[in-house]
Amino acid sequence: MTAPAAQTGAAEYLTFSLVGEEYAIDILRVREIREFDGATRVAGAAARVVGVMNLRGAIVPIMDLRVLIGLPSSSTEGKVVIIVALAEAIVGMLVDQVNDVIGFPANAVHPVPPTLAVDARHMRAIGIVEGRMILLLDALSLLGEHTLPLTEAV
Repeated sequence: MTAPAAQTGAAEYLTFSLVGEEYAIDILRVREIREFDGATRVAGAAARVVGVMNLRGAIVPIMDLRVLIGLPSSSTEGKVVIIVALAEAIVGMLVDQVNDVIGFPANAVHPVPPTLAVDARHMRAIGIVEGRMILLLDALSLLGEHTLPLTEAV
């Protein structure tokens, strides 16, 4: 049996790829991973919204993570949806591919340098493991502010 992250200083993250770069979110937010097989488009939806899907009776908005972090959108063919739990909502994140679950020891997680000329409010930290640099995202911050409304303000 493994000790909880709070005791060991380690945390586990689900890693995924967008445009060849690796990102990760806290594994405790992940509810399931599924192949993207389409969503119902919402008329007038914001560019970040791919659509909605029925997940065992719950209507779940699917967000294009590329658009949310400022990357160009692409075809949804061959993509994967990571279903995450936020404070009061379930949201799907459309990503290029899911890689694996990685445990980051405390000494492998570094703060985002304040001198980066990017909007880092959705980045928790930068993890380094096996020579790979992985951007650790804050799913609640990133998705929470974008779930409602699904349409752009007029």
